[in-house]
Amino acid sequence: VEKSRCTYQTAKFIVHASPNPTTGLINILLENFNPESVYTVGIFDSFGNEKDNFTMTTSEITRDITSYKNDTYTIIVKDGVDVGTFKIVKM
Repeated sequence: VEKSRCTYQTAKFIVHASPNPTTGLINILLENFNPESVYTVGIFDSFGNEKDNFTMTTSEITRDITSYKNDTYTIIVKDGVDVGTFKIVKM
Protein backbone atom coordinates (compact mmCIF):
# COMPACT_ATOMS: atom_id res chain seq x y z
CA VAL A 1 0.00 0.00 0.00
CA GLU A 2 1.43 3.34 -1.03
CA LYS A 3 1.58 5.83 1.81
CA SER A 4 0.90 9.49 1.29
CA ARG A 5 -0.20 12.48 3.26
CA CYS A 6 -3.60 14.10 3.35
CA THR A 7 -4.07 17.84 3.31
CA TYR A 8 -6.94 20.10 4.23
CA GLN A 9 -6.96 23.85 3.72
CA THR A 10 -9.14 26.35 5.55
CA ALA A 11 -9.15 30.12 5.14
CA LYS A 12 -6.60 30.48 7.95
CA PHE A 13 -4.47 27.35 8.04
CA ILE A 14 -3.41 24.24 6.15
CA VAL A 15 -3.21 20.94 7.98
CA HIS A 16 -1.33 17.84 6.82
CA ALA A 17 -1.38 14.33 8.28
CA SER A 18 1.00 11.55 7.32
CA PRO A 19 1.51 8.76 6.65
CA ASN A 20 -1.85 7.74 5.31
CA PRO A 21 -2.53 4.88 5.69
CA THR A 22 -0.65 4.33 8.95
CA THR A 23 0.18 1.40 11.19
CA GLY A 24 0.53 3.53 14.29
CA LEU A 25 2.21 6.92 14.30
CA ILE A 26 0.66 9.95 12.61
CA ASN A 27 2.32 13.30 12.13
CA ILE A 28 0.07 16.35 12.10
CA LEU A 29 1.53 19.55 10.69
CA LEU A 30 -0.14 22.97 10.67
CA GLU A 31 1.04 25.46 8.09
CA ASN A 32 0.42 29.12 8.95
CA PHE A 33 0.55 28.16 12.64
CA ASN A 34 -0.27 31.15 14.82
CA PRO A 35 1.02 30.73 18.40
CA GLU A 36 -1.70 33.11 19.61
CA SER A 37 -4.45 30.80 18.32
CA VAL A 38 -5.68 27.72 20.16
CA TYR A 39 -5.78 24.66 17.91
CA THR A 40 -7.82 21.75 19.23
CA VAL A 41 -7.64 18.36 17.57
CA GLY A 42 -10.07 15.49 17.91
CA ILE A 43 -9.68 11.98 16.53
CA PHE A 44 -12.90 10.03 15.95
CA ASP A 45 -13.52 6.44 14.85
CA SER A 46 -15.95 5.48 12.09
CA PHE A 47 -18.81 5.36 14.62
CA GLY A 48 -18.17 8.93 15.76
CA ASN A 49 -16.61 7.94 19.08
CA GLU A 50 -13.91 10.34 20.22
CA LYS A 51 -10.63 8.47 20.64
CA ASP A 52 -8.37 11.43 21.45
CA ASN A 53 -8.61 15.17 22.02
CA PHE A 54 -5.68 17.51 22.48
CA THR A 55 -4.41 21.03 21.92
CA MET A 56 -1.56 21.77 19.54
CA THR A 57 0.92 24.22 21.05
CA THR A 58 3.45 23.81 18.24
CA SER A 59 3.07 23.57 14.48
CA GLU A 60 3.80 19.83 14.42
CA ILE A 61 2.89 16.90 16.63
CA THR A 62 3.15 13.11 16.46
CA ARG A 63 0.41 10.92 17.92
CA ASP A 64 0.61 7.19 18.55
CA ILE A 65 -2.55 5.39 17.48
CA THR A 66 -0.99 1.92 17.54
CA SER A 67 -3.56 0.76 20.10
CA TYR A 68 -6.49 1.82 17.88
CA LYS A 69 -8.25 -0.91 15.92
CA ASN A 70 -7.93 -0.93 12.14
CA ASP A 71 -10.48 1.60 10.93
CA THR A 72 -10.93 4.92 9.16
CA TYR A 73 -10.52 7.83 11.57
CA THR A 74 -11.66 11.40 11.18
CA ILE A 75 -9.33 14.10 12.43
CA ILE A 76 -10.90 17.47 13.16
CA VAL A 77 -8.72 20.54 13.73
CA LYS A 78 -10.33 23.74 15.03
CA ASP A 79 -8.88 27.15 15.77
CA GLY A 80 -12.03 28.74 17.17
CA VAL A 81 -13.11 30.04 13.75
CA ASP A 82 -12.09 27.57 11.05
CA VAL A 83 -12.47 23.79 11.06
CA GLY A 84 -10.36 21.34 9.07
CA THR A 85 -11.63 17.77 8.68
CA PHE A 86 -9.95 14.83 7.00
CA LYS A 87 -9.67 11.06 7.27
CA ILE A 88 -6.80 8.68 7.88
CA VAL A 89 -6.74 4.91 7.66
CA LYS A 90 -5.23 2.82 10.46
CA MET A 91 -4.07 -0.59 9.19
